[in-house]
Amino acid sequence: MKGIIFMNITIDGIIGGALGLIGVFISLAYSSKLDKQNKEFQRQMEESRREHDLWSKKYSTLVQMISYRYDVKSDEYSAAMNGITATFYDSKEVMDAVKKFYAYLESGTVDSLQANERMVNIYSAMFKDLKIDQNVDEIFLSKVFNGK
Repeated sequence: MKGIIFMNITIDGIIGGALGLIGVFISLAYSSKLDKQNKEFQRQMEESRREHDLWSKKYSTLVQMISYRYDVKSDEYSAAMNGITATFYDSKEVMDAVKKFYAYLESGTVDSLQANERMVNIYSAMFKDLKIDQNVDEIFLSKVFNGK
């Protein structure tokens, strides 16, 4: 009788231990899965933040250019023009418009209407890259308000 009780306790202990190990493995697997999901979520959040930061910098550059277009020789306008290379590096259309503008300026004979048209092409490309296309009319981009 004593042997049977000992054997029952041993079998119960083994079964209990095995079930405990199974529970540990299930917990580890679930924890690992949650950890992977958390890391993926964090990666996506970081990527989203970087995209938003870049969009904000692009937007600021555009606003500065549009705001100071009445005086293209101002320091603010020049800073914005020079900043295009760093902020819109990933936009082929914007970079092409800037290259065409610089090539035109280097040609020697500069007509203000032609230069203005090329600047409007840059603005339009920037708006397009930023996906701001509602109510954007090139006529407004070519006109400058100067209350002086």
